[in-house]
Amino acid sequence: MKITTQEFINMVADVLEVESQNVTIDTAMGDLEEWDSLGQLGILMKLDEILGGAASGLRELAEAGSIEQFISVLKNASLHSD
Repeated sequence: MKITTQEFINMVADVLEVESQNVTIDTAMGDLEEWDSLGQLGILMKLDEILGGAASGLRELAEAGSIEQFISVLKNASLHSD
């Protein structure tokens, strides 16, 4: 299973309960009040669910602090599609 950038953005917006137009490739953790440590955990859990458990082995995802960083890690792991 792979995820596109737009699917990832929509998923983040859904998990954080914000409007999807408020989340872009340039959005970082400090940009949204809802993206705190619990929000980060929710993103990681939902992403792992979508990717069938493939995300849980990627430690770099836990350190990602922006949409762009998440996408970069997913691309490097061949879990991203355009």
